[in-house]
Amino acid sequence: MKSVVLSIIPRDLVYSNLIINLVITAWSLTLWTFAIKRARNLTTRRAFVSALIPTVVFGLHQVWSILKLL
Repeated sequence: MKSVVLSIIPRDLVYSNLIINLVITAWSLTLWTFAIKRARNLTTRRAFVSALIPTVVFGLHQVWSILKLL
């Protein structure tokens, strides 16, 4: 399976996909921070920490999934 995917998709595309996914995840963290801040009337720091926990888990999952391909 791994060799089939890598024969279809070049490694450069996989790495660029990883970078784009991490940038979008960081942007998502920003959006979630301000959404939590407004919804729960928290300080920006507390909202950031609340949004950071699932974002880090999701980001690690993305990196692990891509690196598992390589």
